[in-house]
Amino acid sequence: MTNKQFLTQPAEKFVKFLNVLDSNGFSGEMSPHQADRLIASTDNSVYQLLPQGVIYPKHEADLKAIFTLAAQAEFKAIYFAPRGGGTGTNGQSLTDGLVIDCSRHLTQILDIDLSSGWVKVQAGVIRDQLNDYLRPFGVFFAPTLSTSNRATIGGMANTDACGQGSRVYGRTSNHVLSLNLVLANGQQVTTQSLSTDALSLKIASGGEDAKIYQQVSELVQQKQSLISARFPKLNRFMTGYNLAHIHTDDGFDLSKLICGSEGTLALVSELTLKLTPIPQAKELLVLSYSSFDDALRDANVLVQQNPDAIETIDDTIINLAKEDVIWPKVSTYLDKEDGMHVAAINLVEFGGMDGVKLAQKVDAICNQLTLAQSRYERITNTNEMANFWELRKKGVGLLGNRPGVRRPIAFVEDTAVPPENLADYIVEFRQLLDGMGVPYGMYGHVDAGCLHVRPALNMRDPEDALKLRIISDAVQALVQKYQGVMWGEHGKGFRSEYTQETIGDELYQDMRHIKSWFDPYNQLNPGKICTPITSEKTLVKVDDPRTRGAQDRQIGEPIVEQWLPVVACNGNGACFNYQPESAMCPSYKATKDRVQSPKGRASLLREWLRQEAQGGAQVQLEHQVYESMQTCLACKACTTACPIKVDIPTYRSRFLEQYHTKNKRPLGDYVVAMVEQLGMYTSKFAWLSNTVTQLAPSQWFIKKVFGMVNMPKVHAFDISALTNIKGVEAWHNTSYKQMSKLDKKRHPVIVQDVFSSCYDLPQMKEIMSCLVNMGFTPLVMPIMPSGKPLYVKGFLKAFDRQASKVVKHLKVVEDQGFELIAIDPSVGLTYRDEYCQRLGTAMVPSVLLLQEWLIHHLDQIQLPKTDNQLKSKVSLLGHCSENALITMSLDHWRTIFAKFSLDLEIPAVGCCGMAGTFGHEDKHQEISNKLYEMSWQRAANESVKSAGTVLATGYSCRSQIVQKSGIQPQHPLNYINQLFNEA
Repeated sequence: MTNKQFLTQPAEKFVKFLNVLDSNGFSGEMSPHQADRLIASTDNSVYQLLPQGVIYPKHEADLKAIFTLAAQAEFKAIYFAPRGGGTGTNGQSLTDGLVIDCSRHLTQILDIDLSSGWVKVQAGVIRDQLNDYLRPFGVFFAPTLSTSNRATIGGMANTDACGQGSRVYGRTSNHVLSLNLVLANGQQVTTQSLSTDALSLKIASGGEDAKIYQQVSELVQQKQSLISARFPKLNRFMTGYNLAHIHTDDGFDLSKLICGSEGTLALVSELTLKLTPIPQAKELLVLSYSSFDDALRDANVLVQQNPDAIETIDDTIINLAKEDVIWPKVSTYLDKEDGMHVAAINLVEFGGMDGVKLAQKVDAICNQLTLAQSRYERITNTNEMANFWELRKKGVGLLGNRPGVRRPIAFVEDTAVPPENLADYIVEFRQLLDGMGVPYGMYGHVDAGCLHVRPALNMRDPEDALKLRIISDAVQALVQKYQGVMWGEHGKGFRSEYTQETIGDELYQDMRHIKSWFDPYNQLNPGKICTPITSEKTLVKVDDPRTRGAQDRQIGEPIVEQWLPVVACNGNGACFNYQPESAMCPSYKATKDRVQSPKGRASLLREWLRQEAQGGAQVQLEHQVYESMQTCLACKACTTACPIKVDIPTYRSRFLEQYHTKNKRPLGDYVVAMVEQLGMYTSKFAWLSNTVTQLAPSQWFIKKVFGMVNMPKVHAFDISALTNIKGVEAWHNTSYKQMSKLDKKRHPVIVQDVFSSCYDLPQMKEIMSCLVNMGFTPLVMPIMPSGKPLYVKGFLKAFDRQASKVVKHLKVVEDQGFELIAIDPSVGLTYRDEYCQRLGTAMVPSVLLLQEWLIHHLDQIQLPKTDNQLKSKVSLLGHCSENALITMSLDHWRTIFAKFSLDLEIPAVGCCGMAGTFGHEDKHQEISNKLYEMSWQRAANESVKSAGTVLATGYSCRSQIVQKSGIQPQHPLNYINQLFNEA
């Protein structure tokens, strides 16, 4: 018998509950399947708890149905945890019961009243989604998080979240006006601030919720002096049953208790939120320091200037950022040639409604900084300020990508102490970690006394795993010494055990009474914060053995090393970015299914690797991994935009290669794999090929048998189609050896690709013509398949053979001192990405994209002899892989256009939805269409309206525009060539 450790099937009682719920008219979705359970088993913490199933409610009535059923005697052993964005750092939403995921369907902004200053939303609305909606009205929801593009409002309420600017704007609870709740018995309750008289009327009205109001009010009043004495006095006040703020100057507000309760008291379905005017002016000071301690101590001085926020970033994060897409956007301010080692920076933001007064205030502060010889930069440009805040937001993810087996992890990373104690506290904190030989990274909200410290541990190493408890206990003692709390921002979760020590036995028992009043049978997120007073159940522990590291330990280090980015995925969830124009992740944006995301695919691959190492993977799991990979567009955004750089397309190809050793391939895979060879062959008989493929019976057959649709027409091609252009020559291996180095710079060697030459020949000819008009002599190599489609479908051995052939030809050119240039971005980037992965970087010649080469030859470009007649601003829509792998790609095009006095608009867009052959596969049509409509359709139409055309560098992108909008787009050089043609 093989030693197979499979995923356990859902317990019978949970399956029965789901079946009964389904038959009771539940309108949402529910899943006991492995894939959904695996995705919900992790968050951004170190823990992993496999739930029995995942429930996706569609309406508030579904939530009522869930808990009404769970309140029946038969199902009182069923328990739940609510889940929003799934980005918690302490396991708050993890459970081995049922997960209630509100992020898929409860995403509506319900109502807004600007005159009264409130907005009402469902729990699954994302924070940035809400603020994008509010921005035209000049207001916003103020709490700011580093995960704001995927964090749900319901999740923010459950942890009483806050972040940058909390010294001014406070926590989520400071902006909650009322909550719609569903209690454990299915009863629906609305909370709001009540005056003393209104509270008395509420209690007198009778009913179960009135009893809760009475019990909580009486307890808090009786224990007011003890609460005042034991609860720390912090801007980042203690969450998890916030007894200190239930009674306020305005009266009694049960919302204060619910906010931060982590779903242990009730489930939040809707929220009414306070609106705040958007500051009309902002400025940012970036101060650099030679030591981290100097940055912390200077923050105590800077806070006296009453900034909106002060955030500190250490050199660990700064150095990691140098390998990230964000670095080119901030390096101008941080890379100085003054010899100073920047050990930390402070970001100090000032805001106000009056720009003139704000500038005067910052002028005075800058004068003081200059006199003190501080090193600082003053930034007033909105985009440049946003870049620095993006750097700060990336801190969590960047730390997760630290080289080596030890990765910075979250478990003591949101401690808070009074700001005046922070520097001394951090000195001792660092001494603790240094003494244990544990590396770490630091960043955070120094103005609020909350610094994120992430010790680097290898949780696959049992000895390192033991340090989790040692460090946690030592830090708890430290925060007590400095009058702080263990959880200043990210909730308690698996750290709930420290509550009793922090507030004392008496108040802790009172909290247990509160839990009993709301949840007598311990069905709501059991194990977190506290247990009901009548329960013998225990809390989860910091050193709970159910961790991702313990699971990954079973894979074995040699295999982990081969699949490290997949295993290293830390659940930060950057791939859940809701914004349509962001690059990552297109398949998730189109489906809203977390299985169809880099995190989802990495989670499935980790489990597949674990099962393979334990004797062989379950067939069901393998098929679910395969299905999740089918919707990946191979856009490569997760190679750079993901902080861990998980690079799913690479590991997808590896998986597919292994999967298809046991499972038959669909015929369509072979068509895609050979699409380059087919293009070359059919171009020799273009008229016949086009006639046949455009016939309705042929199209039906191709769709039915191969699963392909909208097959493009091919052009009749041989190399003379290009060399007939005056100034274009065919490359021959021996013809140009004697050319001088200077002449070689004006003779770029064009690495043809099938897509540009066979499927888009008119554009290719215009590109060659433009290069000639610029004063260059293109030397065109014979056309060769790149093998990229082979790689995409996992034909890796065939890809390696083809890549080796191509490299031999490229090497001949490089050895003669010529520069190689690719036309299509997708193919061109294959040479530096997939070729280097498979063959080794040293073996592969450098192949530049057009704009990369032109940007280094700007001074050699000849300009048209007449003035520019193209006065309209035209838009360039970037290829997603090009944008991901060459961060300055679009900026290069802008510079090239500026050389011709052309104004280039570069709208923010995501993936167009074509992605090579993805958009030609029938099974992908819905996703492809959604993605185009999401961001490309509007941008393309607006450019055509403004300038008569739209530009795109990628052949697949141009094909998508033609298919979806009927617009004939142009390559950027095609557009520039119009200037020469007019001349």
